[in-house]
Amino acid sequence: MSMRIEGKEILFSKGIRLTPVERRPLLSGFVCPYCKEILKAYLLTANPLPLKEFLEQSSSEDKQYRSIEVPGGQAVLSLTHEGYYGSCDLEIFWTPSLKHNLLEWLTKHHSDRRFGSLAKAMAAVRAKQVAGLAAIPDLTGGDACLLGYDKDKWEGQWNSRTEDYDTYWERKERKIEQKLSRLGVVSE
Repeated sequence: MSMRIEGKEILFSKGIRLTPVERRPLLSGFVCPYCKEILKAYLLTANPLPLKEFLEQSSSEDKQYRSIEVPGGQAVLSLTHEGYYGSCDLEIFWTPSLKHNLLEWLTKHHSDRRFGSLAKAMAAVRAKQVAGLAAIPDLTGGDACLLGYDKDKWEGQWNSRTEDYDTYWERKERKIEQKLSRLGVVSE
């Protein structure tokens, strides 16, 4: 099976030679910057496509996407990025607003803090100035934007061969404080 986004279209094929490719206009689409998997796509169609015909039915990919009928079309949502970690190391915040996603991320991971300037935080994330936070823009050029959080890039990883845990912990805390400062996050 193949499902991919090309420009402002989403293409579906069954992976069988000489089988026609289904093309649908894309209203909105997001792709994971790590694994390049489609996270969320809204397509314009009068007759929703039966995704089971296009998805490989192996046990690991059996429930890779959910299809939902929406007014005027169909939504395709990835199930492999649900929860804290999905198929890659990126935790996705699904609201199509970077502002709301940043607020949700801060509440979940640093609940004792608040943004001094949310506009500054949004600009830093969009400009890729903060490792561990990734703005995931709408591929159709819309204003919607998801947020990806990579805990390993945010905190750094511990190498037990080169440093003891207490040294790592201090380094991690300094690194987090620097990043929170860059985002304009302050203590309550």
